[in-house]
Amino acid sequence: LQIPGTEPIPGGLAGKVLYIDPYGNIVTSIPKQTFDEEFQGKEFKVNGKRAHLASSYGYIRKGCLGIVPGSLGMIEICSYMESAASLLGLDRGGGVKVEVS
Repeated sequence: LQIPGTEPIPGGLAGKVLYIDPYGNIVTSIPKQTFDEEFQGKEFKVNGKRAHLASSYGYIRKGCLGIVPGSLGMIEICSYMESAASLLGLDRGGGVKVEVS
């Protein structure tokens, strides 16, 4: 299995969508450790939409995008009771940009 890399961009990181589950949660190619190093204590947005960091899916607020640590060590993008993939207009292989807001 070859996983696409993560690239530094001005003010953030760029990666790819590896997988979208049936609920619309997005597994990215951005390692959680790299994300933490870049965004520790900062507010950020995902593809132009504000998001917040949560320890698990249960801590995502209604109507918000969240980033949670995934079991593969990558960040996952989710939304409470909504498809994050639909909200962001993303499909497998699509580009993900996480930037300081």
